[in-house]
Amino acid sequence: MIKPVKTGGVHFSASVPLTQIDEQAVKMIMQEYKIHNAHIKFNGDYDVGDLIDAIEGNRKYVKCLYVYNKIDTISIEDVDDITQSRLNVCISIHMNLGIDILLDRIWE
Repeated sequence: MIKPVKTGGVHFSASVPLTQIDEQAVKMIMQEYKIHNAHIKFNGDYDVGDLIDAIEGNRKYVKCLYVYNKIDTISIEDVDDITQSRLNVCISIHMNLGIDILLDRIWE
């Protein structure tokens, strides 16, 4: 949470132990964005990217699928390893394999 204030400088607090960023890094990032007076509170273990996203407030993240083509050239064990994640889909355009699975995942 970033709450701009009129005076007082940058005050930082965290309700959880931070492992990815520290107070000094937060203050340096705030200086780069020319925010000199604000109260910043982390309610989770956030990183630099999360802080920048909160400052800019204009980023939208969309879900994605990773599509691997030419699965007819690798072993079935490799295909099984790749498809362990729901974000991965293996297809073969040449042999018309996995197209129905890809379409189902797109509609999900």
